[in-house]
Amino acid sequence: MQRPGGVTVIAVIDFIAAGLCVIGALLFFAGGSFLTSMFSAAGAEGAGILGGAVAVVGVVILLVGVLAAAIGYGLLKLMNWARILAIIFAAIGALQIIRTLVTLGSMMSVGQIVWQIVFLAYDAWVIWYLLQGKVGQAFTQKAA
Repeated sequence: MQRPGGVTVIAVIDFIAAGLCVIGALLFFAGGSFLTSMFSAAGAEGAGILGGAVAVVGVVILLVGVLAAAIGYGLLKLMNWARILAIIFAAIGALQIIRTLVTLGSMMSVGQIVWQIVFLAYDAWVIWYLLQGKVGQAFTQKAA
C-alpha cells in the first residue's frame, strides 16, 4: 500500500521540529559557554555549574530532536512503532497545551493563545488521522 499523504506531512513536520531542536541545542551550548566565561571573568562562584546546567538543557533538546527525526523517518518507512509514538507524543503535547491554557491563559497574550490553539489543533489532527482505519492499515500491511 502506498504511504498516505498525511503521514508524509506529519513526517516532514517532525523533521522540521528536529532541525529546530538542533538549532536550539546549539544555541544552548553556545549560551552555556558564554555564561560560564562571563561569570568566571566577573569572579562569580558557580559559573561552571550554571554553564553545565544550560548545557544539560541543550542535550535534552538535542535528544528530543533526535527522537523527532527518528519518528519522522519511521513514519516515512511506515513503521508502526513510529505511528504509535507520534500518537503518544501528540497526546502528551495536547495535554500540556490544555494545562498551559488553563493555568496560564489569563497571563498570555492573544497571539500566544492563538499559537497554543493552533498547536492543539495540530496535535488533535495527528491523533485523529493516525488512528484512521486506512492509515493504520498502511502501517500494518507494511509490517506484513
